[in-house]
Amino acid sequence: MRARCYSWHTLKGRSHSINDFLAYAEANGVKVIDAVKRELILRYLVHLRVEKKLKNGSIQNYFSDLKNFFLYLEKNEVLTASPCDGIKRPKDEDRLPAAVLTPSEVHKILLTPSPWRPVGIRDRALLEILYSTGLRAGEATHLQVSDLDLKSGLVRVNKGKGGRGRIVPLGKKACRAIERYLPIRQKWVRKGKTPTDALWVASQARYQPMQIPGICNIVHRNAKRAGLNRNAGAHLWRHTFATHLLRNGANLFAVQKLLGHQKIKNTEIYTRVSIEDVQQTQLRCHPRRTA
Repeated sequence: MRARCYSWHTLKGRSHSINDFLAYAEANGVKVIDAVKRELILRYLVHLRVEKKLKNGSIQNYFSDLKNFFLYLEKNEVLTASPCDGIKRPKDEDRLPAAVLTPSEVHKILLTPSPWRPVGIRDRALLEILYSTGLRAGEATHLQVSDLDLKSGLVRVNKGKGGRGRIVPLGKKACRAIERYLPIRQKWVRKGKTPTDALWVASQARYQPMQIPGICNIVHRNAKRAGLNRNAGAHLWRHTFATHLLRNGANLFAVQKLLGHQKIKNTEIYTRVSIEDVQQTQLRCHPRRTA
């Protein structure tokens, strides 16, 4: 998986799934890999639901990791057959995505960073690019200055999920915000101990390239300052980006390309109408709406 450019976080998650199962197997008296049977896998899935109280999505991930692990062992002739054969994947949960930010909430948060302080200028540029592109927090941390084409309004995402890259358009406001930030970033880089082409640089601690926790902290901090009393993390901006595009008539396949989804079903979740949309439709269309 490392050779196929999977991210460190994905590698860590897959390793955790496999090691957790191996620990469960050993605790149940199974200490060699070819002694793992289908029944043990089934009991483990029940263990994840009943004792660990995991939701379907998490159980699906654990099962997928195990299935790939045993398939690898089978292909390399460590096992004659996978114990996961014949076990159905846990069903998907029919759940709605978290309520996205409204356009007015987005506007309020974007105006929160100080336009006069260097840190505020950086924060505004980051928020603008998240809303303009729908990038994942991890993708944002990997951006380099050389990935930007502000003249054409484009950004190159080199390290997307699964190592897939893509080109994403940048809005004019996002381009202007980045143009204001770049001179500040250059000063910070000069003060730093090591040269870097990273786009997002910490304003202290030797001015190192920012990591995912730093990106998420900026998003949470500005949402809190804007007075939002709910979770408005970095991934919610991605949901908001996609939902606002579709509500304004964007093509589903175009949104799929912008988000970097490999499968269209991952994008279709954003087409589900929110309860606010339903209420507005009822108020507008029902014969007794004024009763």
